[in-house]
Amino acid sequence: MIWVDPVCAMSVEESDAPQLFVNGVEYRFCSYMCLRSFKERPGRYLKFGENLKHEITEYREAWDSNKQSQSEDS
Repeated sequence: MIWVDPVCAMSVEESDAPQLFVNGVEYRFCSYMCLRSFKERPGRYLKFGENLKHEITEYREAWDSNKQSQSEDS
């Protein structure tokens, strides 16, 4: 699974990446510095992270769909 760091918007793929649960939602971070920034001001990043997560999910679904249709055309 690919996560999106809510602080810097980097993709996070490592299973051992820093993580934090807030209200039952798991967040992963590219570094402990981003985790610390999030802990200090979570309200600043929560909405941004959720919007970005949604956009990345839509992008990945479109990418996968396009990739699949290209392989079927070959």
